[in-house]
Amino acid sequence: MAISTLTIHSNIHTTLQRCIDEVIILFPLSYHCSITRNGKHYNIHSGIIINNSDLYQIHDSKDLVELRIPLAWFVKRFDDISHSYFDFAQIQSPFELKSLILQNVSPKFMNKTIETSNVLKIIDFLIKEARIPLTQVYMPVVKTEKPLIRKLLAFTNQHIYENISTSDLSQHFFISQSYISILFSKHLGMNYKDYVASLRISLSLLDLTQNGLMLNEVFHKFSYTNMATFTKQFQRYLYQTPRQYTMDYRALHLKTKVTCRFFHSTMPRTTKIYRNYNLNSMKLK
Repeated sequence: MAISTLTIHSNIHTTLQRCIDEVIILFPLSYHCSITRNGKHYNIHSGIIINNSDLYQIHDSKDLVELRIPLAWFVKRFDDISHSYFDFAQIQSPFELKSLILQNVSPKFMNKTIETSNVLKIIDFLIKEARIPLTQVYMPVVKTEKPLIRKLLAFTNQHIYENISTSDLSQHFFISQSYISILFSKHLGMNYKDYVASLRISLSLLDLTQNGLMLNEVFHKFSYTNMATFTKQFQRYLYQTPRQYTMDYRALHLKTKVTCRFFHSTMPRTTKIYRNYNLNSMKLK
């Protein structure tokens, strides 16, 4: 189970990926940042939250603050986190959140442990100000201008708990499997198999933690052929077995000191940028 990490990137560009087992908060210190989340492009000046299961990509952004908090911390802190998601646009006082995140930004905290209580304050803030409740489990809807891809995605999400494949889509929509693969690779930047596998694993985490299902119940729920297949897919994305993941979750006690690490490669420059950002933000209040 991962630790919380706070990183300030001088420059960053990522490939398209699925957010799995964490909630990510991103905001720029000096420039706007360019991010694609679930198929929609954003030029971010204030901030954005990437939820568990979201697809996202960061495009050539500078001085970008990135806080990653493990999903398990939210599950421990709130009873029904699966039926909700976090939206930065809902936050009434974004400067307060950024201050909570950046209060430990200084050279003396470089690669050091940050107190658990500081991270918990951020989690409580998000639950209070940014949480959007839902009547069903959160599953991102990927935006696309292609009607056929929208239909393929909707059908896939509806049947995500089944052993769905391009063969099922081919039979339902009367198109070839190879054409489906081409559509996903060209317009989503991810092949169909990875789209399904990563989404299923990200959703299974909530059953293993919040819902307290047994391992055999989870792999049956998601229609894996056997435990070995489930374990292999799980390890591919989380680098540990589902059994070890559940053991780590049960052993997690947030009242104890849980590690959060702060990283940056050009600390003096970043400290100066943060001070200027802080002064400018205070003038706007």
